[in-house]
Amino acid sequence: MPGINGETLRAWRRSQGRDVPEMARQLRRVAQGPIADHDGLIRMIRDWERGRHKLTERYQLLYAAALGIEPDRLTHVPSEPPRLDSAVSLPPATVSTITGGDVAVVRVMLDSLTASDRQFGGGNALAHAMDYLRSIVMPRVDAQADEQVQQDLYTVAVEFNLRASSMQMDAGNARESRRLLGAAFPIAQETATPIVSAWVLARCGEQLIQDGNAPQALAYTRGAVAMAAQSAPAAQSFILVKHALALSMTGDRAETMRALRDAWNAHGRAGSTSEPLWMSMYGVEHLQHDEGRCYNNLGLGDQAVRAAEDSLKIRKLSRPRAFSLAVKARGHAQGPHMDLDLACDAGRELVGITSEINSGRVRIELAKVLTALRPYKATPAVRDLLETAHPVMTVKAS
Repeated sequence: MPGINGETLRAWRRSQGRDVPEMARQLRRVAQGPIADHDGLIRMIRDWERGRHKLTERYQLLYAAALGIEPDRLTHVPSEPPRLDSAVSLPPATVSTITGGDVAVVRVMLDSLTASDRQFGGGNALAHAMDYLRSIVMPRVDAQADEQVQQDLYTVAVEFNLRASSMQMDAGNARESRRLLGAAFPIAQETATPIVSAWVLARCGEQLIQDGNAPQALAYTRGAVAMAAQSAPAAQSFILVKHALALSMTGDRAETMRALRDAWNAHGRAGSTSEPLWMSMYGVEHLQHDEGRCYNNLGLGDQAVRAAEDSLKIRKLSRPRAFSLAVKARGHAQGPHMDLDLACDAGRELVGITSEINSGRVRIELAKVLTALRPYKATPAVRDLLETAHPVMTVKAS
């Protein structure tokens, strides 16, 4: 590979809204083998960007995977990302009172944005979601209402912030995504319902998982599990599997399996009591998918494939399906029963979805699959997949 200019490397990092520590966490997250510790990676990134050292071929591949691009894109300065304020900006409303009808309409909008996010990727409707959050949802949080309407409004406002956070992450805006998660927590506390606060903590933990920060992810998800201890079982299961995912990042198989058993036991009690309304967006397929991610992290390819296949029986919308296809592809490329042909079959479907939706996280998952398969590029099926994916990754990254 040709040498990479340090300024170009810095431009790529900044184009995705990442600071140096976050980039170091991302490199650790996509690594398929031994890698420098977090502090060492921070020093290396700064040296690379200052031109003091050149990236080795392995770190060029890891850097590209962390950015969700093909490696040869690193030699080119990234194009300026599209502006997020392209939608018509509405002034915040002045609201004195709210009604149950207000809450119902906000929830209809939230459901529509969730469906759009999952089918077309977060980047498409992001500007509209942010505008609606700023001009409609947040002004009503401080308005007058009877107690039940107020609690319902707080809950849907938390959900809206979390959905917008997810969309920001999908568009590669990690810092804004974190800001929205932070904004959601004090509103969650106002609901006086521990499971809502636990849900926000779990989502914070999941973002730290994506960043590769296992210690902080464990801290957040452990707190979420404690807060969810007396909650409805399906919601508790949702929280427990996020903790299992954080544990799997440490390589602790026994503790991960214990947490997964707890999650499935909680799910088995679902229906015994009413669940929070936000759980209507999450089903057993999410539990199966996260279980597969745990097995990927532990190198248990056969189990990852089975979990992903169970999830894919239900997941039909494009982005969730892409995530589970990535788990399946990586699972087929792991362990003693590696099957590169089946890994490439899942990879080809993943490439097709990546080419059709606006999702940075899907590109990252595809890049991780390609990185896992690249050592086997002499195999015809792998070589064909890499060639098929190249124009998709190049177009999406440019």
